[in-house]
Amino acid sequence: MTEAITYEMAKTGIHIKRANVGSVEAHNKRTKGYIEGLKKAGVNIYFFQELSHNNRSWVNPRYKGKTCEQLFKDMIEEYKKLHKKHQAPSLKDRTMTNKKTGKEYTVAGWSPIREGVVPIKEDTKLSDFKPIEEWARGKGLDVVRIDMHHDEGYKDEETGNIKFNHHAHIVFDWLDHQTGKTLKLNEQDMSELQDVVAKALDMERGESKAKTGAEHRDVEQQRIHADKLRIKMAEQKMQRMKTSLLDLSNSMFGSNYYDQDDYKEMSFEEVVNLWEEYVNEMKNEALKAQQTLYAKKKELEEVGFMLSKAKKEINTINSTLESKKGACSSNTQTAKANCLAHNRRDNMTES
Repeated sequence: MTEAITYEMAKTGIHIKRANVGSVEAHNKRTKGYIEGLKKAGVNIYFFQELSHNNRSWVNPRYKGKTCEQLFKDMIEEYKKLHKKHQAPSLKDRTMTNKKTGKEYTVAGWSPIREGVVPIKEDTKLSDFKPIEEWARGKGLDVVRIDMHHDEGYKDEETGNIKFNHHAHIVFDWLDHQTGKTLKLNEQDMSELQDVVAKALDMERGESKAKTGAEHRDVEQQRIHADKLRIKMAEQKMQRMKTSLLDLSNSMFGSNYYDQDDYKEMSFEEVVNLWEEYVNEMKNEALKAQQTLYAKKKELEEVGFMLSKAKKEINTINSTLESKKGACSSNTQTAKANCLAHNRRDNMTES
């Protein structure tokens, strides 16, 4: 049976955050080590491995042969050379307090490698990202690599349909190589980037978080979200099955067989166990009936054998009787003939 597949035509946009330089490539390239790590950690594989061959990647020739982790280390050394005290950059976010207002604010840690996640279409090509790359270069940024994922999504266990989450990961070099500091883009720049992305991919631009209130999800959050969806769908399916079992019991035993309120309070597992007990009872009764039927069958076979034997004996007796009857008839005729002959002789003597 061919598996039904549906595709979700989402709006697009780009959400950029600090890249996890230690795992960004492993995740995006679906490396064997990354998959094994997920399995060992007991994490659900949230993508279809058999579809990973549909993914596509592009690496900027300037960064070929160097991992993001190596690039990050080089950038730290670059920062230290450019810094007047040759200090390493502060990587962690810091909470600061405005002395005038007393309000707290966060100063983001140094993040020279950032990653943007972009919803795409099923037929999006790597060449479609060219305008985005050119825009980034115009802002002093550089695209390190692009990875398109066509293997993520989840399957509706009831219908068998797959709802895909087609998207791309764009890794940026966000470092100002003249100062060692990260580049600063304002709200207008980021809004402009959303327009560039939508136009380049020939998709509708999504609404901003400020309007929708929607939270952007990173890889881990997306994995958790997908797991929650699967759990919710499984719970809904169990509830439907529970209702179906109640309808079945009503049709088999009458609507008063189970108390409706008690049944509603029972968990799906309790309902299944109840039916399992009933099915096992029916199986035992069927087995007993089958054993009784087998015994009756053996008795009938024995009676049939005895009847067959008796029939043979009757045929033998009848055959013997017929033989005796024939012999007796022959003797009687001989005796009659002898008697007639004797009478004739007696008559002749008297004459």
